[in-house]
Amino acid sequence: MSKAAAVGIYILNRPALVLREPELIKNVLIKEFPKFLNRSGGCDPHDDPLGSNNLFFIQDQPWKDLRSKITPVFTTGKIKQMYPLMTEIGTELEAHLNSFAKTNDAFVTEVKEVCASFTTDMIATIAYGVKANSLVNPNAEFRVIGRKMFIFTLSRAKDFFVNFFFPKWAPTFRAKFFPAEFSAFIRGTIGQVMALREESKATRNDLIDVLRLDLQERLRNEICEAFVAEQGTMSYETINNLPYLSMVVDEVLRLYPVLPFLDRQHSPKEGEKQSDLKPYYDYTIPNGMAVYIPIFGIQRDPEFWPNPKHFDPERFSTENKKTHKPMTYLPFGSGPRNCIGGRIGLLQSKLGLVHILKNHYVTTCEKTPSEITFDPLSIVLSYKEGIFLKFVNDKRYERIARQ
Repeated sequence: MSKAAAVGIYILNRPALVLREPELIKNVLIKEFPKFLNRSGGCDPHDDPLGSNNLFFIQDQPWKDLRSKITPVFTTGKIKQMYPLMTEIGTELEAHLNSFAKTNDAFVTEVKEVCASFTTDMIATIAYGVKANSLVNPNAEFRVIGRKMFIFTLSRAKDFFVNFFFPKWAPTFRAKFFPAEFSAFIRGTIGQVMALREESKATRNDLIDVLRLDLQERLRNEICEAFVAEQGTMSYETINNLPYLSMVVDEVLRLYPVLPFLDRQHSPKEGEKQSDLKPYYDYTIPNGMAVYIPIFGIQRDPEFWPNPKHFDPERFSTENKKTHKPMTYLPFGSGPRNCIGGRIGLLQSKLGLVHILKNHYVTTCEKTPSEITFDPLSIVLSYKEGIFLKFVNDKRYERIARQ
């Protein structure tokens, strides 16, 4: 795209726009949001009701209604109530890593599967109210189903391509965002949990460059000092106020956002003026045109991020954040249709890091890839192969706590 504010592309025979200029991005996500309310993708409501009715793909007034119903679940108060459940999973992650140290203080493991199991257990406990036990049992039912959801075969790539870029073709190609087995499992799980709670009346409050040891040392000191101050625990307030931890997580999300792009569809109401690309181009956006915002590219653009491929948490210090150009950091999107679970995602990432680094430092090993190769079939940013790293249990927290 060079320094173009926007470019036109074709997805097969369908023209679309890709935006690079932050002001144009702001128009789409915030200023003229009602005209870009919907994503350009979608699912077949008859063959894939779970896909078509989830917050990601649902459109128009049903999206507004669903968002307003779900928003209260993600308030600070509700997330704080979920935090004890989340820390349980963090402790289980720590125990999982410590189990390797019973035979050897240094061990090599494939971290993608560890992180996926941690995420599966976290989502299961806070979203569905069940214990998935993926960290304990790699063949636990929740993990097996989740693994099938994100195995990117050519067939799954076809489904995602149709759902994201040509949703009208979904019935013809029988493209499903959620496979039938996944939908049946989720429906069954929710039904069982609701029945159990009704019966019992129970309630429930529901990264390669970072391996640099100098950065790890600073982060681990901050983490261990916080654990010591609270006698081995870490409160919700504390984990959200560890400055260097926040800086590290923010920088990881700059280099490796979960989604490489955002999509919106230009859909002004009848009689409403169409959006345009002025003052950059004298071009009126046609009704129904898809607009894409390349998060991955923008967050690695040297115009906005000097030396963009270098991992540098200092970019997100209090002072340096003041220099960021708005709309150039979008790991969770922006505006009314931003990621509603962004704060929980951040909290989960922080919990994972603090329980890993509490008593371990992480280095490369012979099996560590020299560079990241992303999977072209994956709709999320995903490394193509396994990522093997060496974990060394130096009992940092235990040693500091004894001092």
